[in-house]
Amino acid sequence: MRLTQNAVFDDEPCWSPTGASILFASERSGVRSLWLCDADGGKARILRTPPAGSSEGEPDWCRATDRIVFSSRDGTGHHSLWLVQGDGSGLVPLTDGGATTGLDSGDHHPTFAPDGSRVAFA
Repeated sequence: MRLTQNAVFDDEPCWSPTGASILFASERSGVRSLWLCDADGGKARILRTPPAGSSEGEPDWCRATDRIVFSSRDGTGHHSLWLVQGDGSGLVPLTDGGATTGLDSGDHHPTFAPDGSRVAFA
């Protein structure tokens, strides 16, 4: 079932731990941000607004801990990984993206271990 239909990118979906919501990345607010919608696609709402000059995407929501890991892209195009609680609060840096700089450099595609104790990423 198609959940969204608009003129911007809505992608990188993942289920909430309860299955009641879907977390995804979207540009519908003008900047790539993390959004939530109900499992049927209704009630879309923004979870996080990134700082000015940055964007967020590539989320993964851990069933065991109700934490979300995602990639944040700064103004130079460099990606680092961050953690938040399932309600979007408690922002904590996970990585600095490493020494390489430039467009699309850094850390990408994070995913939690099943027990939430570790994060694998590229």
